[in-house]
Amino acid sequence: MFSLMVKIFRVAAIVLAIVSIFWGIYSYINESKFISNSIEADGVIVDFVSKFNAGSKLGFSTFAVVQFTLKDGRISTFDAIASGYSKQYFGEHVKVLYNPKNPQDARIEDFFNLHTGSIGALAMFIISLLILLAIKFFKKFEIKLSH
Repeated sequence: MFSLMVKIFRVAAIVLAIVSIFWGIYSYINESKFISNSIEADGVIVDFVSKFNAGSKLGFSTFAVVQFTLKDGRISTFDAIASGYSKQYFGEHVKVLYNPKNPQDARIEDFFNLHTGSIGALAMFIISLLILLAIKFFKKFEIKLSH
């Protein structure tokens, strides 16, 4: 029974590692395209809103409403996930990168906002490696117990 569980966890961890590698490559390509095709603008955090988010522990996530000026002078806003930004940053000036063809496709210019997918894929890959290491450790432990 124990060896069947070990095999299942090993296969799951390997699948998780493979998926995370492809997810990381896909995310990195999309993030690089966004960065290279975007235009930089100055923005300001003008509000905070809570929205339903099925992935959140509480069901809601806080978003910073960022207002910025497009290259042609029009004003645009977007909602940025407010990780690291709290109400004390209301009115804070931030650098914004936006897609000139779709200004709503905008992000605050910082490492975590620009590379969320790659960071998530790396975390998933590390978790899969830790699972594989734990399996290897417990397999050695099981062998020692049986002798």
